Amino acid sequence: MAGEIVRIDGHEATRGDGLCSFVVTFSDGSQDHRQATLLEVSMLATTAGLHLAHTEDTGSFRWAKD
Repeated sequence: MAGEIVRIDGHEATRGDGLCSFVVTFSDGSQDHRQATLLEVSMLATTAGLHLAHTEDTGSFRWAKD
């Protein structure tokens, strides 16, 4: 098991498919590269107890624990 999710870093969708590319970082340091809609990323982050820690005008985002 990879442990709990501690951070999600990614970029908003720029292609027509509406999918964001993002990396999920787990408490053991392992990472998983994924694609999903921004709503699905938000739901995953909220379920994991993360808060929106950083956004940029370029569309980059980071969800993290305190």
